[in-house]
Amino acid sequence: MAEASPARRLLEQIERSSRNAEEPLGEFSDEAMSQLKAECAKLYSEVLRLMDGGDARVADLPDATKASLVVHHQRVLRNKECALFYLRERLEVLTRVRCEAGSNLPRNVRRHCSPQESQFNAAYDQLYQDFCRASRLDPRESLKPPRDLYVEVRCNVDCGDVVTKHSGTVRMDKGTSHFLRRADVEQLIAQGLVTHVTTGVAP
Repeated sequence: MAEASPARRLLEQIERSSRNAEEPLGEFSDEAMSQLKAECAKLYSEVLRLMDGGDARVADLPDATKASLVVHHQRVLRNKECALFYLRERLEVLTRVRCEAGSNLPRNVRRHCSPQESQFNAAYDQLYQDFCRASRLDPRESLKPPRDLYVEVRCNVDCGDVVTKHSGTVRMDKGTSHFLRRADVEQLIAQGLVTHVTTGVAP
């Protein structure tokens, strides 16, 4: 069975990541991107060859050569669209996770970022914080009122002393459970530091 083209592999990775809640980003595919770039360069060289180094007039070329030029050009455009789609989808994951989890990206996302994506995330995070300060708004806050004012959470790791807006300072050691305001723990839940105990009863 022939190996899938680099463009197809990029699209398949995005599809797999979209179905995987635990690994929403996936490892950056340097190999497929490099192969896609090399393929485009090869196609461009072939176009120049068919056009006698770019000096030939398309109207003067044989019909078979014109058809080859169209095929090569469309393949370059397809590869470009696939690469841009791949990069755009990954950046959309980063911006979405930033809004859901806060400044500290979860490890399962952070470890798969390329150096350029890490730079993008740092710049986006700064813009996000600047907007929040200037507007005094936090886009992470839901527009709908929570079903429960208080929720029970269980600590997955040692969080130490956590200063909350509504509940004061709370000592959150691994394995301990707490009834806290939902607004105080939503970010901790999103980061996986605590687990929302759905069977808990609010005080």
